[in-house]
Amino acid sequence: CQETGCELKNLPGIYQFVDGTVRADAMKPVEVEDLLGRETVRVNMDEIFQFLTDKVILVTGGGGSIGSELCRQIAKHHPKQLIIFDIYENNAHNIGLELQDKYPELNLQVLIGSVRDSRRCCGGICGCLCCADQMRCDAAGVCGYDGGGAGDKTCFARRR
Repeated sequence: CQETGCELKNLPGIYQFVDGTVRADAMKPVEVEDLLGRETVRVNMDEIFQFLTDKVILVTGGGGSIGSELCRQIAKHHPKQLIIFDIYENNAHNIGLELQDKYPELNLQVLIGSVRDSRRCCGGICGCLCCADQMRCDAAGVCGYDGGGAGDKTCFARRR
């Protein structure tokens, strides 16, 4: 709308509009808050970012749209380590590359796996590397990441 100059208006309930209770001139400009469908939550972002500094942060679903944006925000605020955990290798790899490029000093680890696999989650958090078959070894070698969740065979843990 900004590019075309078109106005976007919030239309009251259609029944109110039809029965004449509300007129067309009662339409108001759409605000971001109108799209939430709930009350706006106000948070102290400075306090949150201060809390994240020097902490090990695990972001599950870190390759998704919301998770990757969380990772971008967290990376700016000097975590001790940022762990991106996602089941989808491509997105996790892409956000990992982006963050490595933008924040070369960031202690970043990308883990591939499912949050439904408690052994895998514990392995990532406890610092264990899971590697049981060639596909997993290839994923770890090619991406430079722990590809332990890339296959579906039994996972064996060993200390790094």
